[in-house]
Amino acid sequence: MDRTPGRRGQGATENPESDEGSVAVPQQTSADGYRLPPGYKLLRQAGTGRHSSVLLCAEEATGAEVAVKLLAVTVDDESTRLAAHSELLSAGAAARHPCSVTVEDAGFTADHRPYLVEQFCRGGNAQAKLANSGPFPVDETIVIGTRLALALHSAHRRGVLHLDVRPANILFDENGDALLADHGLARVLQRSAPQLGAVFDPMFVPRELFGWEKPGPAADVYSLGATLYALLNGEPAYADAGRTSWSALYAEVLRGELPYPAHRHDIPDPLLILVRRMMSANPEGRPPLTEVHRSLRSLLSPSSATKVPALEPEPAMESPLPGWDPADDLTPEEQAAVEQAGARAQDEAKRQSRKRLIAATTALVVFAAAGTAATLVLRDRGSKPEPKASSSASTAPGPTSSAAPVQVPSDKLAGLMPLNVQAVKANGNVQITWKPPKQAAQVAGYVVRAVVPGGGEPLQKTPNGNEPAVVFTAGSVTADTCYTVNAVISVDGKFQFAPSKELCRTTG
Repeated sequence: MDRTPGRRGQGATENPESDEGSVAVPQQTSADGYRLPPGYKLLRQAGTGRHSSVLLCAEEATGAEVAVKLLAVTVDDESTRLAAHSELLSAGAAARHPCSVTVEDAGFTADHRPYLVEQFCRGGNAQAKLANSGPFPVDETIVIGTRLALALHSAHRRGVLHLDVRPANILFDENGDALLADHGLARVLQRSAPQLGAVFDPMFVPRELFGWEKPGPAADVYSLGATLYALLNGEPAYADAGRTSWSALYAEVLRGELPYPAHRHDIPDPLLILVRRMMSANPEGRPPLTEVHRSLRSLLSPSSATKVPALEPEPAMESPLPGWDPADDLTPEEQAAVEQAGARAQDEAKRQSRKRLIAATTALVVFAAAGTAATLVLRDRGSKPEPKASSSASTAPGPTSSAAPVQVPSDKLAGLMPLNVQAVKANGNVQITWKPPKQAAQVAGYVVRAVVPGGGEPLQKTPNGNEPAVVFTAGSVTADTCYTVNAVISVDGKFQFAPSKELCRTTG
């Protein structure tokens, strides 16, 4: 069988290296020598991970096959066990959803090890499929994302944060349907045995789990986005940095400049834009799960729609159980290393943020000062008139700018111009989105101009950081407004702009 667990406990999934036959150990004893919960007969070991062992067992009363997940800790303190038992039961309740791995029982063994009795999934996990077959098809990724958004929202309503969404925790049942495993389990591990150190996978977590804020529902949105990115790309977004050091990875998470998946030309722009928003460095910049679900469901092909339950996220949500302080999740040695890495990364992030702020502000002022001359350039690129510098432009605040911006040379425009500009009307507002240029690393910021026929001076907006989207509010633009997205390029201390193709069509 082609079922491989990830680097730590994978719930009810199989390890192909355990398929040689049943493990010859006494009943009620696991393969690693620990006692099983009463009422279950060991068939064989299905997988072993960093923090747990997964055992294929049979219920003695019914003969039904289940997975027993034994966590790799012992909890000797009775009060701690009682608290952990309550959280295990909450985790089980959170999994009562068609898109989650079912938890049938939870508790502690006679030797004080936490356990979960779960649905046994024979289809392996997404991490193993990535390793064996590479990136997932777009349609399958959208199906998985839609199902997981439903599962997470349901768990949040029951007050449980997942905090460990990643490909290894996506299991597949005998029908090939994706199910989310291990709701709230990372929290139980951390609270029961903080000596384990970091229990999350840093490749898939937001800045909250690096210590910036207490995790909330937005943390799961980030991890879901990071997981979808990995399914499309074949590996996590910041895998190169993660292979270098925690400090390098932390810096990329704080920077939040998501690279586009390599060697993929079949990913629809709305999906990439959604994933980018989900992986926003700032929790407030991430969409809620209801919006994530709605957006992903709208991208489902007719043939894929049947693979997602015809459910909508429930409207109300209970207060989530408190997140943990990630500092409690580390050993003293790991804590010291993370603090040093965090300090360096935060300093670098602040420096880069100041640079981007100066660049964006200067570009905005210069564009505004250029006035009609810049508009003529944008509206008639064929003649490419030289914009006239105004006195205000020459004295615009900023460290380098002394004249109105000029368009980049025509031979460089193709690599620097924003791509796939779209204008979508929703609730009277118009959202402008685009894809970064091929040479996105040279872009200091963006300025979006809206020219309303007969409306006087053009309107302009700058996005939040380098996020490829802005919104013009209802009433400020009309159906025949024309939009141009300008990439602002800093060349030898002077700003140039690379305009997109002008868009004069709004959909929606």
